[in-house]
Amino acid sequence: MFRKPSHSLREGRRPSRFLHVSNGMAGMIVGFSRDASYAFFGLGNLRVEFYMVLSDGTVIQDLDYLDESTIIDCPDAVTGIWNSTKRSYSFHVPKDMKHATVKWNTPAGKGTLSITSASQPHFPDGSIWPSKSANTEMAPCLHMNQPIAGGRVVADITLSKAKRYQLNGVGGHGRLWAEGSWFQIVDGFHIVRANAGPYIISYWRPISRLIKGAVYHSAQLFKDGKMLAATQYGEKSQSKDYFLFSNDFNGPVSGGLTDKSTGHVLEFVSPSRDKRWRFLVEHKRKKFEMGLGGESGLSGFTNRVTGGEVGGQQYEGHGFSEQTVFPERIAQWRIWIVYGIGYFNRGKGFLLGIARWLT
Repeated sequence: MFRKPSHSLREGRRPSRFLHVSNGMAGMIVGFSRDASYAFFGLGNLRVEFYMVLSDGTVIQDLDYLDESTIIDCPDAVTGIWNSTKRSYSFHVPKDMKHATVKWNTPAGKGTLSITSASQPHFPDGSIWPSKSANTEMAPCLHMNQPIAGGRVVADITLSKAKRYQLNGVGGHGRLWAEGSWFQIVDGFHIVRANAGPYIISYWRPISRLIKGAVYHSAQLFKDGKMLAATQYGEKSQSKDYFLFSNDFNGPVSGGLTDKSTGHVLEFVSPSRDKRWRFLVEHKRKKFEMGLGGESGLSGFTNRVTGGEVGGQQYEGHGFSEQTVFPERIAQWRIWIVYGIGYFNRGKGFLLGIARWLT
C-alpha cells in the first residue's frame, strides 16, 4: 500500500520528505520531488529541496533542479536517486519502514542522514500499515502516507569549507502526492511534527481550494512507539475521538506573512476513554520564509514542544511546523525575481532573504 502512486497521480506530487531537528535551534529537510506544480518556472519537474540551519548560524538553502530521477523498487527496499553532473541525492527505505537513509554529494557539501523509526507506518485516517481498507486521501485530490512519523536521527555532514558536523536528534519521513498542481487543489495548510518524552505527534491541516475553504485534518499521536490516538475529525464531539488546533500568540517568534502566530496548541480528545492530551508548540527559530505575493507564502519553524496527558506527567521536546497560504496566482515579475535571478543557482540560495524548509 505504500508504493509510489499510479500514473494518474503524476502531475503534482512530492514523493518523499525527510526531516531532522536536533535541539529546537538546528535542523534540516531533504525533499525529493517529481512535481509539475512549478513547471511554469521552466526548470523541469525533478527537484530536491535541501535546507539546513545549524546552531552556530550556518545556513544552506538549495532548491535544486536535477536532470535525472530513478526509483528502484526491489523486494526488500525502495531506493531513489536524483542526480545531475556533480550533484547527486539519494534515499533508501526498507519495505518494513523501520529505517530510512538519505545521502547527498554536491558542491556545497556531502553527508548522510539516517532515521530509525520509533512509530508505526500509517495512513491519514490512522490505519496502521498494512491495511486493505485504508484510504490515502487526506483532502480532495491530496494524498499522504507516513512511513516514519517520528524516530531517532543521526546526521554526518561535511561542508565545502571542510567543516564537519555530527548531529543527533529526532525526525521523520513522509510521502505526499496530488492529483494536480498544489495551486489548484489547496489554499494552504499547517503541518506539525513533534516529539516530547514518549510522545510523537504528526498533524496535517490542509485547506481545500476545490471545496473552497473546507478544512481537513489528519492527526496521529503515538506513545512508546504505538498509536495512542488518531482522528480526522476536527470539531468537538460527545462520541468521536477528535482533534483541536488553535494558534498561540504569546511567544517572541513569528512569521512575516499573513499568519503572525508564535506557535500552536494541539489537543487530542477521546470521549470514550475520558482522556485528553494537550501540547503547546512554541516557535524557537524561523527556518524559512518565502513570499508569493501580498502576505501569502510559506513560513517554517523549529519548535519547543511541551505537554502530555492532561492531569498526568508533562514532557518537553522539539518539533517542526510549517504554515502556508497559496495565492490565487503568482505575478510574473515575482516569479522572475524570486526564482529567475539566481535563486536556483548554486551559491545564491539566500537571495532576497528567502529561507525555506528547515526542521
